[in-house]
Amino acid sequence: MLDVNGDLKSVHASFKKGFMENLKPFLADPQRLGQRLRQARELRDLTQQAVATRMKMVRTTLVNIEKGTRRVSEQELRDFLELYEVTADSLFSEHNADASFAVAFRTLDGKVTPATSEASFELLTASAEVAQLARDFRSLEERCRLRMPEPEIPTYPVRGVASVHAAEEVAAAERIRLGLGDGPLPGLQDLLESEVGLRVCRLPMPAHISGGFAASEGLGDWIVVNAALSPDLGNRSLGFAFGHLIHDRYTSAADSGLPAEPDDRFIHAFADAFLMPAAGLGRRFNRLVRAAAGRLTVALLCELADSYRLPLRMVVERLEAIHRLRAGTWAAIGNNRVAGRDGTAALPTLPRHYVFLAVTAFLELELNITELAEKLRTDTASALEVVHRFANRPVDAGPDLLLLDCRREIDIR
Repeated sequence: MLDVNGDLKSVHASFKKGFMENLKPFLADPQRLGQRLRQARELRDLTQQAVATRMKMVRTTLVNIEKGTRRVSEQELRDFLELYEVTADSLFSEHNADASFAVAFRTLDGKVTPATSEASFELLTASAEVAQLARDFRSLEERCRLRMPEPEIPTYPVRGVASVHAAEEVAAAERIRLGLGDGPLPGLQDLLESEVGLRVCRLPMPAHISGGFAASEGLGDWIVVNAALSPDLGNRSLGFAFGHLIHDRYTSAADSGLPAEPDDRFIHAFADAFLMPAAGLGRRFNRLVRAAAGRLTVALLCELADSYRLPLRMVVERLEAIHRLRAGTWAAIGNNRVAGRDGTAALPTLPRHYVFLAVTAFLELELNITELAEKLRTDTASALEVVHRFANRPVDAGPDLLLLDCRREIDIR
C-alpha cells in the first residue's frame, strides 16, 4: 500500500527503478561510460576484483569496460547501477533534458552546496531524481491539459535597505499577499504548493543535508526536503528553501538592491519573519507567561515551539531577537532541552498536485495502470488504492464507476 505520507524505502527504490529505463543513450559512449563506472566504483570503495565477482565476470573484462574498449550490455548497465546504488541520470548528468535545472542543497549548518560535478554522488543522485520528477510533472500537466501557473511572487522595493530589514519587509508583504495573518503555519507544505505555486517533495539524502531548492522556467520552482527530518526540522528546511527562492528571484532583477551571492542574513531573517512574525509570536509568548503567572519553563517554550511546528532552538533564538527572552537563553538551556518529536508524521513524499495529475491522467485513459504506478513510484496495487482515495470511492468500486464520477463536469454558472 502506498502511503503518500511515508514508506520512504519503497519510494526511494521506485525512484531508482524509474531511472533505469531507456538506457540506450548511456550505452552509446563506451569510453565516457567506462570512466563514470570507474568513478562510481571508487566512490563505493570497491576493488575491481570484488565488482567482477559480484558481476560474474573476470577482472580483465571489468578493466576493459572501465577503459572503454569493451561495450556494456543494457542488462550489465542495470546491474552496475544497482550494485553502485546510483541512477543513470546521476551517472550521465549532462543528458538531463533541462540542463539549467540543478538543485542547490543546504546543509543543517547553513552552507549551500550546488549539485555540480564536485558534489557527492548522493547529492548528484538526489538532484537527478528531482529533475526526473520535475519532467514527469510537466509531462502529466501536458497530458491532462492542466498546467499549473508559475508562481507570481512580486518584487518589493527594498533598494538601500539592510538585508535583514529587507527580508523582514518582504516576509511581511508575502504574509499579507497570501492572507496569512501573523499566526503559525501548521500546513506549510500545502500552503507553498497550493498558494505560492511551488513543487515540494521529500527524498532520502545524506544526514547533514536539510534540503534543497531549484528554479527553472521550463520545469518550475522546486523545494526538496530531506525525508529523514522530523516535521519541525522539515518546516525549518521549507522556510529556508523558500527564502533562497525569494532571494534568487530578487537578485535576478536588475534593480533589486541585493547582492547576487547568497546572503545568509537575508535568508535567515526571511525564514524567521515568514514562519514566526514578531507580533504574533510575541503575543502568544505573553499569553503563555501570563497563564503561568510569570513562571517561564522550558516546557512552556516547547509548547510554543510545538504550536509553530518548528524546532525549539529556532523559536527561542527568534524570541531572543525580538527581545522577549534575554540574549544567550538558548545557550543556557540548549544542553538540557527535551528530546524532539520522532518524526513519525512525515510530510507527503510527492507533491499533492503531482499525484492528482497522475490519477487524472489514468482516469482520462492517458496512462495505463503500469504507467501510473511508475509515475507514483510504487506498485500497481498501491497505485489503484491511491486512485480510489482521490476518487473518494471504496476500494471495491469498479473502474467504470470511477470514470463516471471523476470525469463528470460540474456546472459552475
